[in-house]
Amino acid sequence: MKKYLDKLKKNNLKITSKRVAILELLERSGEALSPEDIRNELAAKFEKVSYPSVYKNLEDMSRIGVLAKIARPDRRLYYALCRAREDKHHHHIICSKCGKVGEVEECDLFRRKVINGYRITSHFLQLEGICSDCGK
Repeated sequence: MKKYLDKLKKNNLKITSKRVAILELLERSGEALSPEDIRNELAAKFEKVSYPSVYKNLEDMSRIGVLAKIARPDRRLYYALCRAREDKHHHHIICSKCGKVGEVEECDLFRRKVINGYRITSHFLQLEGICSDCGK
């Protein structure tokens, strides 16, 4: 938990009780959760929790790399803790059965500067598969 709180501080984001609660919830769950799931869990703990504040916190923490933003086949966004090493280029792999999220650090796209005449300025890659626990 400390590394996530340190990253918030480093990026000038206040450590609020709701941000800590979001991080604790995602750490406990071990999988990607929807903003609605997160909001419902927080509503049991806090008197006032609005969807806009949950979305803003999730987006802020995603932007600085504390959370991974996951797009699922149901066309909804989910969020999970990003467990990659600090500032290491990586992508995420999601179990299509249980929703567990892992990191993939091998990426040849990162080394390429031009592909088919396009100068690469950034990229996003999300992999899906079945984790070893679900594949048994």
